[in-house]
Amino acid sequence: MSGDLRGSVDADAVLIRRQGRAGRITLNRPRAFNLLTRAMVRAIHAALDLWRDEPEVELLVIDADGPAFCAGGDIREVHSHVVAGNLGAAREHIRDEYRLDLKLARYPKPVVAIMNGAVMGGGIGLGCHAGHRVAGERFRLGLPECSIGWIPDSGATALLARTPCGVGELMALAGLQIDGADALDLGFVDYTMDGNRCQEVIDTLCETGDPAVLGIHSTPTGEPGLRDKVGRLRVSAPIDTPVALAQALERAGKAPEMADWCAKQLTALARGAPLAQALALRALEAQRRRPGLARALSLELRIVSALMRHPDFREGIRAMMIDRDRKPVWTSPAGTVFSRAETDPFLRRADTRNVIRKFTEDPAK
Repeated sequence: MSGDLRGSVDADAVLIRRQGRAGRITLNRPRAFNLLTRAMVRAIHAALDLWRDEPEVELLVIDADGPAFCAGGDIREVHSHVVAGNLGAAREHIRDEYRLDLKLARYPKPVVAIMNGAVMGGGIGLGCHAGHRVAGERFRLGLPECSIGWIPDSGATALLARTPCGVGELMALAGLQIDGADALDLGFVDYTMDGNRCQEVIDTLCETGDPAVLGIHSTPTGEPGLRDKVGRLRVSAPIDTPVALAQALERAGKAPEMADWCAKQLTALARGAPLAQALALRALEAQRRRPGLARALSLELRIVSALMRHPDFREGIRAMMIDRDRKPVWTSPAGTVFSRAETDPFLRRADTRNVIRKFTEDPAK
């Protein structure tokens, strides 16, 4: 393939073209923090399908323009479908994005994701399931979904479930951000790199078609610290409720050197929707019991398909993205502990069975 595949994607929101031996995908909505619209997702799907059998394309490189790699899927687009009563369109939007995440993870050619900026939600799906994941010095990974009545998704639960006890729960429930050093330590990326060298590395990848150059150009970007901090919480088993996480933070916060950090996490934890937090923990539990990206995506799709019709999602979008008062009023107060009988229906809603079946049976598309 030559030229580009931008097609009808508005305002060149994603630039898709060949460069040397590589297929290039560059997110190009810098003012919108490269939020993924459904049109962008479909354009990337089409490029992957075309390049799969092109011998001239030896690897793929995904990067982005602006301060963010990708701040997630365009949740406003999903919300607009929900408000209009078109839940089917909202689910299809999400399913398309999740299938792209799985396609990238299973792609038969090397996929290199150069992430030099904010990475959230769908950005994690686009970059952190690639075969070769690079964090630039501006890399910051966060999971703020519980603050809008959603759960960490795009396969994030598969990555979080592999982290030490307490780390995944804290990142999921409190939206704790990590830098490149911690991301490397925890397995979210494979390399860290000076951001000023990213373009040079991309050009070399395109010239050689060989991802081995990443190791040559990799450089330290700092020392990881999150594993040690969470270790001070003395969590020896997976956390099963937000209350248990809050209690661990409160105990650890009695040490003067931990007081400020624990207080910050407790404040963030209290902002999340209690139901979404409980469901995020159930998703992590399921992934630890039966790991795998396809399973994670399928369960996440079940949960968010149920959450999109729940009042907490509408309230979260109102408080964080529409009115922006950052004062959501959730249907359940902080500290609510949900029984498994209360959360089970969100994990197995009957009306999503066909969506799940199409997703798992046809992962290549």
